[in-house]
Parts: sequence; structure tokens; C-alpha cells
Amino acid sequence: MSRFFVPSRNINYEDDTPVSIDIIGTDVNHIKNVLRKKEDDEILLCDSKGCEYACVISEITQERIAARVNVVNDVSSEPSVPVFIFQGVPKGDKMDLIVQKGVELGVSGFCPVVTERTVVKFGSMQDREKKQARWQRISLEAAKQCGRGTVPEVLVPVDFAEMIKMAKEGIFRNYLKLIPYENEETVTLKEVLKDNKEKFFSECDEESPEFEGICLFIGPEGGFSQKEVDKVCDEGFVSVSLGKRILRTETAGFAAVAAIRYEFGD
Repeated sequence: MSRFFVPSRNINYEDDTPVSIDIIGTDVNHIKNVLRKKEDDEILLCDSKGCEYACVISEITQERIAARVNVVNDVSSEPSVPVFIFQGVPKGDKMDLIVQKGVELGVSGFCPVVTERTVVKFGSMQDREKKQARWQRISLEAAKQCGRGTVPEVLVPVDFAEMIKMAKEGIFRNYLKLIPYENEETVTLKEVLKDNKEKFFSECDEESPEFEGICLFIGPEGGFSQKEVDKVCDEGFVSVSLGKRILRTETAGFAAVAAIRYEFGD
């Protein structure tokens, strides 16, 4: 069944029960002219907050499609432990692949980071925002394709110093922070996950877990400088090894996320 994301404000309620949903924007053209959906056809809508709505199209106009809600379900495709990726900006279109496949693997969000060895240079904030908009569209399409309950956010690219500040604040304050590093010889990702696994879950509802998620800092093509690794480790990141082989920037994040998903069973 065709699946689309809609903002919560487009959901219409009666006595706290969702009864209809309005679809506007570019999806209207896609539904009408590409999929050639008609009134009474079924469609699946998601509010990007973990709820899925099985609907039937009730009205189609030039700029709007109205859908009647039949069934509301919780989306079961979201992982139990969120994983956020701070990604050293790679060359070419590698970031496109990182976002697309990261979404499929259940990554909760991305923040491109300009590091010491990043080759890509952004000329202005407008340039950064243009790139971010492209990556966000890729995230949306990947979320539709793989049945995600949310659309992972791709943030505007930031510099290294700003990334350090972000990692210490907000939701990341209670995240386990990891930096895969090719020169790490003693600590493995497997060991860190095993040692900290129980800290992501509470024994009772009244207690909060020590960790609410995991954030990974993945280096660009040239890797991290020792100065950068020392700095992030001073700020609470744990340097881990992903194995005996050096992985490309577009592979390292996938390998780490796959290992995390295996460890937590989702």
C-alpha cells in the first residue's frame, strides 16, 4: 500500500479520535498523477511520531486530498535504542548514500560535520542549507520506502567546535558517545556495547535509564587527526575499534549501526 508522511496539524479529530487527514504539497501530484489514485482507494499515512493511519481517499482536488481514517496503529519499525550519527562530510555524493542507508538501518538523525581533514568546503550558510535540504529529501524518501515511523532529521552542517557543543547539550547529554577510530587497539565496539547494554533500560517505570541513545562520530575520508580524537574523548566520547580493517567513511557508520542493532535485537 502507498505510504506517505503528513504533519500532525493535518490530522482532524473528533473527541480526541482522528477521523480524517488532509494531504497537501507535492504528495498531491504524486498520488493523483503518478500513482493515479482515485476516491475510495486505500492509502497509508504516517505522522512521523510513531503512529500509522490506514485511510481511504474521500476527496481529491487540485491542491488537496482528503482521506478518511479507518484504523490507527503504532509503528513497530522504530528501534528501541536511538542512534544518531555525527558524520564528517565526505566528498561527492557519498553523504546521499550515508543518509539513505542510515535511514534504512534505523538511524534517528544525522549531523554533517566539517572536520580538520574534510575536503568539502561550504561557501556560505546558504550553501549549507541547500545541501541540508537535499539530504532531508533523501531521508524522507528512504523513510517512506523502508516503513519507518519517523523521518530522521538531517541537520545543517556544523563545524567541529559546534559539534562538540551539541554533543554535550540537549538530548545527547544522556547518550553513550562513541568515536570509531582506526588507531584504537584496545577497546572494541562489541565490548563497550556489552558493558553498557543494561544502562539503556530501567528496571521500573519510575526510574530513568542512564543512557537514552547512542551517538556516533564518523570521520571523513582522511580520518580524524589525533588532536580531534583527544578533544572528543576529553568531552566524553569513547574511542572504539570496528575491527582489524580500515573502513571507508561511507562504510564505518553502517558497520557500527549494524553491530548496535544486532546487540539490541532490533
